[in-house]
Amino acid sequence: EPIHRDPGLLHYRVGRAWLDSGRPDLALAHFEKSLAAAPDPPEVHLVLGQALLRLERPADAIPHFERARAKGVFADVTGLDLARALLAVGRSADARATVTATPILEDTDAPTSHALGELALQLDDPASAVRFLEDAARRAPGAAAVHESLGIALDRLGRGAEALVALEAACRLDPQDPTAPYNLALLYARAGRMAEARQWALRALALDPASPHPRALVQELSRP
Repeated sequence: EPIHRDPGLLHYRVGRAWLDSGRPDLALAHFEKSLAAAPDPPEVHLVLGQALLRLERPADAIPHFERARAKGVFADVTGLDLARALLAVGRSADARATVTATPILEDTDAPTSHALGELALQLDDPASAVRFLEDAARRAPGAAAVHESLGIALDRLGRGAEALVALEAACRLDPQDPTAPYNLALLYARAGRMAEARQWALRALALDPASPHPRALVQELSRP
């Protein structure tokens, strides 16, 4: 530190190393020193907010995410983390608005789009969920969980035929996952295709015999 020509950058890099290795508690002091040494760099506000969020201090993280967002730093990641922090402090409407306004960038990766889609579903914004999850499916076509969430989001928008295609893809991509066939069975049942609904409900039950949901669905579909 005494000989480094840019102490702010040095502390930022050390903090990032600690944060990336799962020690936000040790990262925090370095990010604070980095901010003290440099004129308000937005990248440092982003990672400082991330450290605070991981330390379960969302209220303290929000101002840092807002500063990073105002400067347009990694707008996809910043939007995701800001929405998570807002939701954690009970500001659901603000979290929903943040997710809706978060852009998909050229270099947005599949996990970020997937996480934004899941958060949009949690916040009852299926239109945004479809936008993010379709992007995630494009970037990671072999990710079964992405296709399953996309199917759920499409169904909530009333796009049942597309939802069936997405859930069928999820079942095909991960034959051992019990939740996708269960959700697929529900969609078939709502579409009046009872034989197919029962087939997928039985598949879900076979994969997870201890779960009460597919068992109850099989019983419901087996009634005369």
